[in-house]
Amino acid sequence: LSVPTTVVLKQGTQFVKVPVTLANTSILSPTTNYGLGLRITTVDNQLGIINNKRILRVQINIKNKYDGVYTNTGTFTDFVNPAFSGNYPLTYRLVTTGATSVDVQLLVNGNWAPAFLFLNAGSGTFFGSYGLTMAFDPATEAIIDFRNYYGDPSKATTGVGTPSNGSGAPTFTSSNTRRAVLDPTGINKYDNATKTIKIKHFLIQTNQPTGLNPRSAFNETWTYVGPRP
Repeated sequence: LSVPTTVVLKQGTQFVKVPVTLANTSILSPTTNYGLGLRITTVDNQLGIINNKRILRVQINIKNKYDGVYTNTGTFTDFVNPAFSGNYPLTYRLVTTGATSVDVQLLVNGNWAPAFLFLNAGSGTFFGSYGLTMAFDPATEAIIDFRNYYGDPSKATTGVGTPSNGSGAPTFTSSNTRRAVLDPTGINKYDNATKTIKIKHFLIQTNQPTGLNPRSAFNETWTYVGPRP
């Protein structure tokens, strides 16, 4: 890690950018927040040091290129309950969990968590213990790992469900029998040029009349709008 030893703060300004260079980011974990402390030790032109402003604490979060805020538009169909309908557009946050992997979060009851929001006879609601986590092939940008977050016992509990009760590999089925499966007729990949993700997938819930067939179908486009806060 390297930081410039000299920084020029122009007269009449209060801020200056200080570049921080990390020589080897491969040793950093995307699930860890790192801290960096900087201190002003000398000041030219006899300006002196302002004691309560001379120490700067910097937090470093590692993010992959898929990380950010997306607008989700598309269609949603539920084959069990015809009163269920899409609630688009939705705002997704893709949160880095690895070099090419993300958790897909929505704002539910004031908290960000993997979930899917929809309408039940016109009123907003969500599927309990259902949300997405995925990974991309860096060579083709295709989605290559796709599962229900709440079927993966390694994930943290949220207000939407408890992953520790999930089945784990290979189906990653939640305790209420919900799992996520890509629809092979979809594009199902990230587009570098437009920063969009085209995705079609199914929710399968075996304790419903649909059994091993899809309970719900999703055909969506996620469009990048900016970095996460």
